Amino acid sequence: MLTVHSVDYGSRAIREAYYRLPLRTREPVVAAYSLVQRRKRYGPAFQAYCTWLRRFETRTAAEQRHIRRYRLARLLQWCAESVPYYNTSLAHMRRPVSPDSAEAVLASLPFLDKEDICAHSAELLAPSAAVGGVSTHTSGTSGKGLRLVISRGGFQRSYACAWHQYWDCLVARGDRVATIAGHPVARVTSQEPPFWVYDRVENELFFSSQHLSLAESEAYLDRLVRFAPQLIRGYPSSLALLAHYAAQRNMRFRHPVPIVTSSETLLPAQRRVISEVFGGPVRSYYGNAERAAHLLECSAGNMHPVGDSCVVEVLDELGQTVGDGEEGELICTGLLDFAMPLLRYRIGDRGVHGGDHCPCGRPGSFLRCVTGRVEDYVMTPEGRRVGRLDHAFKDALRVREAQIVQDDVASIRVSLVPRPGFSDADRRMINEELRLRLGSSIAISYELAEHLPRTSTGKLQFVVSNVNVK
Repeated sequence: MLTVHSVDYGSRAIREAYYRLPLRTREPVVAAYSLVQRRKRYGPAFQAYCTWLRRFETRTAAEQRHIRRYRLARLLQWCAESVPYYNTSLAHMRRPVSPDSAEAVLASLPFLDKEDICAHSAELLAPSAAVGGVSTHTSGTSGKGLRLVISRGGFQRSYACAWHQYWDCLVARGDRVATIAGHPVARVTSQEPPFWVYDRVENELFFSSQHLSLAESEAYLDRLVRFAPQLIRGYPSSLALLAHYAAQRNMRFRHPVPIVTSSETLLPAQRRVISEVFGGPVRSYYGNAERAAHLLECSAGNMHPVGDSCVVEVLDELGQTVGDGEEGELICTGLLDFAMPLLRYRIGDRGVHGGDHCPCGRPGSFLRCVTGRVEDYVMTPEGRRVGRLDHAFKDALRVREAQIVQDDVASIRVSLVPRPGFSDADRRMINEELRLRLGSSIAISYELAEHLPRTSTGKLQFVVSNVNVK
């Protein structure tokens, strides 16, 4: 039987026991938990891969491409020999895969999706590599939560990828970090602060994203200012909401603070208000529980694979690579770990293919952006799938937040959280912009709300599609 260690926040009973603790005793408990997690996340493999990533960025484009192909060739050979699920699809590999042929071999394989993982999770495991591994899970925003296994070394290397983005923002381990995301630091029903907890081991202040409201924003902002973070990270919807509240109070941070967002698509309007309030660069980091892809946003606003951590294909509906500037589905192959390899994984996101010459100077191919989940698109009665609808709200300065819900192909419902001064003129402007993108055949209704629903982890979905787009 395989031995794996879970990285969940514990059972419901454990969380309830934490919530019943007096406030003065919560921080020592968090520190003890953090010490355990530090050993899992930041061990020898983390340190070694951090050093490797810095060295990798000094290589030429040709050298980087060869290293990535070499790592892919090793993974393919491993899958053919040690992973039962791939025994059939890679049975033709009678001799070791060469780096020169690795990409062609990968392209010959069928796609892997979430249903395949659910149905064949045992066959996807390489027992010898998974012993002592870490059990992880997805949050299931697409309705399909997954349980996965990653080796301890692969787990640490994935954290090195995230920290590579922070180092790019001139932030080092031990600096003060504030995080606003789905961490269950306070009971959901709590109505009194604190809605945060300090981790003295990692020098990190965790804020709940589920209690953020206009009424509580002053307490959030006061605690954030007193903490004086050197980096703020979290969900873009939560950070943008906090920035809106700060702007409403005519508040700006005296010293620029770099921002790294993740877990949701960073919308242009969110980037604008976050940058105005916090003053520092706003970068998006793309990672996932499957560890199938790690992408960081550079100073030019493009998304680059982190080192040799992954292979990302951008394909059209026929499975062909799209051209530069064209949008397609992301097909991801993680190269960090051999315990549960996912080859050509349909992760459910879409992106815009870039080129090979980014203005930031990083060599190699890149994406112009990740545009959102496959599910985050509106289907029109004509069968068109329309994404990037956030552009319809770019001039809606009197709208704090918006969400589009589609229950059938004939109509959509737009929920708006208004700011002071919102009027029918603002609604007409939004309607005109949506009509430009969606046409006249789809019905659009509007409703005003005080706040928009979040997922169980506190995320805001800009488009909620309940239509079976397949």
